[in-house]
Amino acid sequence: MTLHMQLRTKKEINWRELCFGQKIFIKEERIVPQREILPNEYRVERLISRKLEKRKVGITALVWMKLKSLCTCMVKWEGYSVYECSWEPEAHLNQVLLNTFYTPEIDDSRLTLSARNFELAIQQRLRGKHNTVIIRFDLDVFRHCFGIENSYILQSVDDFEKLPLHKNWHYNLNASGRGLKIAFPLTVKPKLHMKKVYISEKGALEMKTVPVETLRMICAIEVCTFDQL
Repeated sequence: MTLHMQLRTKKEINWRELCFGQKIFIKEERIVPQREILPNEYRVERLISRKLEKRKVGITALVWMKLKSLCTCMVKWEGYSVYECSWEPEAHLNQVLLNTFYTPEIDDSRLTLSARNFELAIQQRLRGKHNTVIIRFDLDVFRHCFGIENSYILQSVDDFEKLPLHKNWHYNLNASGRGLKIAFPLTVKPKLHMKKVYISEKGALEMKTVPVETLRMICAIEVCTFDQL
């Protein structure tokens, strides 16, 4: 619910006339418009990513400038659309939330969706020729599964134990039991891209930015048979 504060009304007084003892006529009161008051806190749905920025901080106007590192987080706000995501300094977020950046709680439905997207991309890789695959994958799910926010080298199938993948996710066989499988190790790199989107808002064209979360996976494939799996 939006809160409003009614500011105190103000009388229009000619102070010059008041100073010289002339009669003062009370003029019509001017009502100050209502001002919307935003809530002190917003609930965070999830932390998407974070980055270190170098910002110039002035000590005085004419003395010197220095560079200061500032860590900001891309925040998805609870109850707001993805178009309203924003970069926020860590100082705006509570410490409990920041402490769970590498170990976020992910519900089963999101884990299942991420696993299906991952399996689909792997199967496309097994049928394709390019060794680089781009996967739509929420970055907080990536941190939940692997405990890291940067590039990661996966050594075996066991490294994916936190994702609810099917047993045959990493290979593709034909009726004779021959086929292809993913060759380990493989490299996975999380990436956040801010995409520009233009929408119609109250009859006007407005530009929004939407976070696009992906994994860039580089992997080779090798021939296999069913008894080698």
